[in-house]
Formats: sequence, structure tokens, C-alpha cells
Amino acid sequence: MEDQKNTELLTREIEDLRRRIAELEETEIQTGGTGSAFAGLEKLRRATGFIIEVIALAVETRDPYIAGHHKRVADLARAYRV
Repeated sequence: MEDQKNTELLTREIEDLRRRIAELEETEIQTGGTGSAFAGLEKLRRATGFIIEVIALAVETRDPYIAGHHKRVADLARAYRV
């Protein structure tokens, strides 16, 4: 039950970060790429990456069978990104 609450909380946090990143990207586009929103955008991207890593570590700790799977999937996704 507690794990489910934590998962839901982290999911909401990630969704909020994604929304904020999209808002900053839109601001950057509207300002003509002056860089005013860029620092905040990079900070949010790093925070999102950190949160995802924490979630992955928690899942791997609970189920060592899948250890490293998320990294391999991410590598494949980056390799096939168009």
C-alpha cells in the first residue's frame, strides 16, 4: 500500500516536471531563444532524470531480476531516436 502511494506521488511529480519543462520550452520559443528560460529548463530536465533514476533504483532493489533493464531500454531508445 505504501509503495503504491509512493509510486503515485512520484508519477505526479514527474508529470508536473514534464508540464513545467513544456512551459519553459514554449517560453523559450516565444522569446526567440534568448536563454532566459534555458537555465530553468536544464534544471528541470536534470531533476526529472534524477527522479526517474531514483524510481528505477527502487524498482531494481525490490526486484533484482530486472537490474539494469531500464538503462538498456534507454540506450536502445536513444539509438533509434529519429
